[in-house]
Amino acid sequence: MSDLVVHARVVTVGEAIAWVTPTAAEPLSVGATMRFGVGGAEANVAMALAQLGIDTAWISAVGDDELGRLALAELGGAGVNVSGVSVDEVHTTGAYFKLFDAAGSSTPVYFRKGSAASHLTAEAATRICGAALTHTSGITLALSDTTAELVGTLLDGHPEAGSVSFDVNYRRALWADRDDAASVMSEAAQRADVVFVGRDEAEMLWGTRTAQDVRSLLPEVAVLVVKDAGIGATSFTKAGEIFVPSPIVDVVDPVGAGDAFAAGWLSGWLRRDDPEMCLARGHVLSRSVLTQRGDVATLTEDQVQAQAREHLIRVRLTTGRTRHARHHQTRPERADTAADGNGIRSPLRP
Repeated sequence: MSDLVVHARVVTVGEAIAWVTPTAAEPLSVGATMRFGVGGAEANVAMALAQLGIDTAWISAVGDDELGRLALAELGGAGVNVSGVSVDEVHTTGAYFKLFDAAGSSTPVYFRKGSAASHLTAEAATRICGAALTHTSGITLALSDTTAELVGTLLDGHPEAGSVSFDVNYRRALWADRDDAASVMSEAAQRADVVFVGRDEAEMLWGTRTAQDVRSLLPEVAVLVVKDAGIGATSFTKAGEIFVPSPIVDVVDPVGAGDAFAAGWLSGWLRRDDPEMCLARGHVLSRSVLTQRGDVATLTEDQVQAQAREHLIRVRLTTGRTRHARHHQTRPERADTAADGNGIRSPLRP
């Protein structure tokens, strides 16, 4: 067993990367004032969950450098358990620049090839002890052959990982071939308990045009959540299908919004909220990130729950419903090992 074992209700496994961006949302110029921060899919999810009061650990590797120390300080400061992070004395911490065009739209430019986290191996899975949920993504799957083995180990029913959630997070630059990405991502998604995927990235990968098409491609996944940007999100379980529309948002910066949605949804699932509320919580955290220049939502648990309720009330007043006709509502069982309202059987700890 690893010397870096972590005991936490939730564990996220993946890379954190330092980001650098101009203070002003305008094209880069000599002498521009810059801001530093920390992002990365699984790191963002970990920080958002920890700030909601959920016992969360992050497993990764950082370089023995200032950016690595920044990542540890940032996640630790957000309440994330970072004792499962190894420090690589050979390879550096990844980074990216968040740059703006004249219209104020941002584009990330990554410098992560050969990073410390890309050298993680299946050994990292042995750092998990007694988790109810482990979260990872297609980014970790794509970083290297060894990180792909790590994700495979988690998806193969690691006894300490609990339920495994997988966010597709397709990044074209990380894959040499889109057909290969489509095949590998599909195979990984079918082995996860919870899958998050954007409708647009699913169409790019698999040629699916609707959320229902994605469900047809992944019929056996216990919980499939298909996000459709400003339209809404659809949850598929064995109990049925639910759609909750997105709130209206004036977007400042979209980077990190998908991670925030995943954190919001997962936080609801851990509370044993019904699928409708899980989707609403995802929308609330996503909206928080879309309206700021930062990758991580900073709302409190009380704020998230209140805003999620408000959103569902507003949706019902506007449309009269959120549930699809095909959904057959069921009440979640309450026993610790019973199926929850989203159709997953797992040992949820209080």
